[in-house]
Amino acid sequence: MKFTPAPTAVAAAAAALALALTAAAYLAVVGPTHAALERRGHLQGLLDQAEEQRRTVEADARDYERRATDAERRAAEHPYLAIPAPGLNERLARLTTLADESACRVLEMFSPPKHDPAAPAVITIKGSATFPAWSAFIEAVAREFPDLAPTRLSLIGNAEDPAIGVAAWIDLAWYAAGNDHAAPAAK
Repeated sequence: MKFTPAPTAVAAAAAALALALTAAAYLAVVGPTHAALERRGHLQGLLDQAEEQRRTVEADARDYERRATDAERRAAEHPYLAIPAPGLNERLARLTTLADESACRVLEMFSPPKHDPAAPAVITIKGSATFPAWSAFIEAVAREFPDLAPTRLSLIGNAEDPAIGVAAWIDLAWYAAGNDHAAPAAK
């Protein structure tokens, strides 16, 4: 006796085999391909982001180079000689002496850092004295330091009574090059 399977059993076995082969093909080919495509998309996003950062850095570098070139050009147009920090200290000490000689009490004196090399350095003085004393101080500064010019002079007090002390805030522009403090070059 010969065993002959029923045609539906053969069809069911064939369908099961086809389904198993399809699942195996998906797991072996389609699944990893889909995962690789997702990873590629993620990596492409990272690459695009890095490319954008590179373009930004290059643009910033060009901008900094242009600004440095402009600053060098402006600095070359102004014949100033940089003075080391001790030169600044000597200048501040002399300004303090001039203030004392003018009967002005200096409460604070400093020179903040510059951000534009072509802009003058600033020496800020805060103190108290009478109106005539501050006037004498400004005149003494103008005589002794022709490279200093007042850019702010705020006096708070009673101008009608010159004997009464007033608070002062004075900014002196020091026409100097670079972030180092400087004075004009000798000719």
